[in-house]
Amino acid sequence: MRFTIGQIAAAAEVNVETVRYYQRRGLMEAPERPAGGIRRYGDEDLKRLSFIRKARSMGFTLEEVASLSGVGGLHACSRTSALIDARIADIESRIARLTSMRAELQHLAQGCHATAAGEACPSLGAMGA
Repeated sequence: MRFTIGQIAAAAEVNVETVRYYQRRGLMEAPERPAGGIRRYGDEDLKRLSFIRKARSMGFTLEEVASLSGVGGLHACSRTSALIDARIADIESRIARLTSMRAELQHLAQGCHATAAGEACPSLGAMGA
């Protein structure tokens, strides 16, 4: 199937500017423009765009996406695995920070609930206000 830029963007659920941005970053190639015509994208372009979108939704940076899409040969799985393991470690670190933040906020909320109406909120003092 052949797509215009608007059609391929819609099919991949991104906007046209995203497609152009990925082209400027070298993640996708812009198809040749026929004389006086409109560029047409193929199924492989859609597959590539969908791959980029999926990788981005998993938190990979554009540099990591470029690295993942450039992986090939005998070491493809080891390089891919290393990038995935790094993403998992980053997510686990974020979860730990968010869990700690939630516990601290729950503690502060208890201070607010224990205060009588009209009194200064001790949670504000605990936050340095």
